[in-house]
Amino acid sequence: MARNVVDMRTVLTFAGNVMARRLAVLVLLWASCVLPALAPGSASAAVRHGRAADNPYGAVLVMGVRELRDPSASLRALEMASQAGIGWLRLGFPWSWVEGTPGRFIWQVHDALIAKAQSLGIEVMGSLGYTAVWASSAPPEVTRAVDRERYPPTDYEAWGRYVFQTVSRYKGRVRYWEVWNEPDLGGEGQFGFWRGTESEFARLLAVAYESVKRADPQAQVVIGGLSLGGSPGVLNEEFLPRILNDPSYPAARYFDIAAFHQYGSKETARQRITYVKSELEKVGAGQKPIWVTEVGIASEPRPQDPPQYRGPEGQARYLREMLPYLLELGARKVFWFSLVDSTLSGANTISHGLLREDLEPKPAYFAYRDLIAETLAPGDEGEGATWPAREPGLAQPTAPVETEGRGRWVLVAVVTGGTALAAGAALAWRLRRSARA
Repeated sequence: MARNVVDMRTVLTFAGNVMARRLAVLVLLWASCVLPALAPGSASAAVRHGRAADNPYGAVLVMGVRELRDPSASLRALEMASQAGIGWLRLGFPWSWVEGTPGRFIWQVHDALIAKAQSLGIEVMGSLGYTAVWASSAPPEVTRAVDRERYPPTDYEAWGRYVFQTVSRYKGRVRYWEVWNEPDLGGEGQFGFWRGTESEFARLLAVAYESVKRADPQAQVVIGGLSLGGSPGVLNEEFLPRILNDPSYPAARYFDIAAFHQYGSKETARQRITYVKSELEKVGAGQKPIWVTEVGIASEPRPQDPPQYRGPEGQARYLREMLPYLLELGARKVFWFSLVDSTLSGANTISHGLLREDLEPKPAYFAYRDLIAETLAPGDEGEGATWPAREPGLAQPTAPVETEGRGRWVLVAVVTGGTALAAGAALAWRLRRSARA
């Protein structure tokens, strides 16, 4: 079913109920009459937010040895992320890979990934760590590389040089740097990510912060996403206050953005973000933004997951419910873990991805695309902002249509130039919110 709505050019999508659709038609007619006509331009099948900084939605790209040797699949995955409207990417810069031999840096793979992200308008948050094998303080009996990397470095100056060289390399292209990953998860095993003391991590964070700022004073430092438990419903209340109050390196001085990871229920999410806010306020750092640099659930059914969130459709439902909820709680950015499924060893596959390992989209990919298409960044009044095209076939410089797709009505208008698009988007968004109230 299709019918003409209004003659405009570049794609704007809008989904809602009957009242919202009528309001949107009035908005689009208003935009076409009031705003001046601009020069013709071509349309894209993936129209993203004009400014990635205003898009709160991201994804984590997990890269193993295979991907670091051949990034072609990761480059294709970035294109698919862009087509879904994802504006942020969390990307690791492993010390063992970047500087596998002291003083010898390898940048080719990351150069390609950063260039691709830039070309797609995706903002990158770099993740720094773990310890290079050659710099590890692990005892001799710890022989596996993956285990040795979890120990503090023997030489913090070497750690600082790695951070400085990495940030310098991508100055102006990567503006956010996360230090480590889940440092509050210690102990042995696959998910023991920090095998040092709280004081040693506070020192590691301080050295990283000073190295980042020396390389790029405008860059922002994100404290490595805290697990805050390791198990859904369990809250680790010891690590964060200890590093915030460390006598030698009080952590609040050495990061710009706080971050934690969310797995589990909405109640767990509320509990964790409330806890982080409270601890920051205790040390006078309550103004620091909070990001959720991992949130996700597996698509393969697991007994520990609630029945409504099991399987591919359950994963999509969790995404649709959890991401907006985290933003409502006050998180500024949310990064879905992960963009692509990954195999750690043998048949041990992490199925949290939006895409399968062969890049086949799951229902969660389409759920994310739809979610982004229906929302603007918090506080964004529409200037320079767009919504992704719901279907590539609609992103053509032709008369717009009203069409039914994926169970809901979508109003599509084609406009020329950012001014008409921005004004129309802002008013349509406000009217849509009012219609749903």
